[in-house]
Amino acid sequence: MCEEEYGPDSTGFVKKKIVQQGRDLSELLGLARRTEPHWRKSVCGTCAGTASNRRCREHLIEDESMGLADDIPAHSALVNYISAHLVKYARSFQFQYKGSQTEEDTAALISAVGWCSGWGLFLSIMNETNVV
Repeated sequence: MCEEEYGPDSTGFVKKKIVQQGRDLSELLGLARRTEPHWRKSVCGTCAGTASNRRCREHLIEDESMGLADDIPAHSALVNYISAHLVKYARSFQFQYKGSQTEEDTAALISAVGWCSGWGLFLSIMNETNVV
């Protein structure tokens, strides 16, 4: 929306209420609080500045290019774990599976975004709002 120069005073397609909803982090923060024990296991040590050997996609590629990536099977298992829970979460939107998702399945949304795009922005939002 920023690149398209949409803002609260824009006319046409983007309504002020939509912009305000997009800025409201309450739903994300609630989701993060509820599911933290599950997504926390996936956080990249490089993004978080910790000793964890977990890596997001970007940092795993970077480590691999420098010959520093170790335990690739563990990273593969992490991606498979996230994927399996995302499938269960997505399936819960089908009528016959409504309500079948667990908090672990829901947390896979955060884990997938963190793994694919890095954890920096998400962790900074969580820290700024004192969630973590």
